Amino acid sequence: MTVKTMETKIIKLNFKTPIHVGNFNNLSGQEIPIHSDTIFGAICNALDRLEVDIEEFVKNHGESFVISSGFPYVENELYFPKPLNVDELISKKFNINGNEENYKKLKKFKKIKFFDKKMFEAVINRDDEMIERILDEIGDEEDYGYKIFDLPKVVLDRVTVDSQIYYLTMARFEKDCGIYFLYKGSKEVFKNYIKPAIRLLEDEGIGGKRSWGLGLFNAKIDDFKLNVPKNGNYYLTLSLMFVDKPKINILERWNFVYRKGWIFVRSGSAHRKPLVVMISEGSIINENYTGEIIDLDRFWKISEKVGHKVFVNGRGFLIPTNIGEEDET
Repeated sequence: MTVKTMETKIIKLNFKTPIHVGNFNNLSGQEIPIHSDTIFGAICNALDRLEVDIEEFVKNHGESFVISSGFPYVENELYFPKPLNVDELISKKFNINGNEENYKKLKKFKKIKFFDKKMFEAVINRDDEMIERILDEIGDEEDYGYKIFDLPKVVLDRVTVDSQIYYLTMARFEKDCGIYFLYKGSKEVFKNYIKPAIRLLEDEGIGGKRSWGLGLFNAKIDDFKLNVPKNGNYYLTLSLMFVDKPKINILERWNFVYRKGWIFVRSGSAHRKPLVVMISEGSIINENYTGEIIDLDRFWKISEKVGHKVFVNGRGFLIPTNIGEEDET
């Protein structure tokens, strides 16, 4: 096994208030991880507030960097998405079906939502000795530093003044816990665009219901290194990624994620986004293809309705891996 070090920037968001990031803009849902298109959209909104021309930014710099989705951290421990084929590989490698003790280990293993850095590096590099040791250490419960809760709210009908209760689902992070994401690419773009946007977002917040004070955070930016295979034949995505029909044959293991929501413009009006289908974090592909930033005008002439271009980040944050290979043993 030969590894190399991948160097990136890590941005750790330590939340001062709860956060709401729902699926399909649903008030009664909460998503962890925070998807990469949400983070990219927040950065673009912040750049717009800083009077950056977003269309020019995407045109000139959109292919010079990638960002991952946002995953939880607990103090100094980082968590990564679980590769989608890893349960099958672990079961086959360690003969789970014929061993009751190993079967119990697999049941615990399957419940894990995220891998810590040690386990993640062992899996993507197929370090079987390390994986076996880690399997012995798996506990009965996983704690990723946050709790999901529902906040009851009341809305009044404007005509009848009848009241109706609904629930806003949020995540609250414990002390020294939060969400991190990775940045890989141009240092100049990070310095001149991404970092200023993050500093503005500290005060503006990220996610839904920011006018209520949700999603406020302190950001810590640092260098980060991850050990990956030197000659990996497959790729794992740490973000959402858009794979158009002509490239559908690159998919090895994947889940589809359906992305839509709302576009809010400065006038205060809101417009629905068209549905965009992407592959999820942890998906495996067989080609170093990074997707694209999507101009929504290709699906629907959205710019005619909102007065400006709207972009959705479908670029994949790919890392090499060997876990797509069939186990011959």
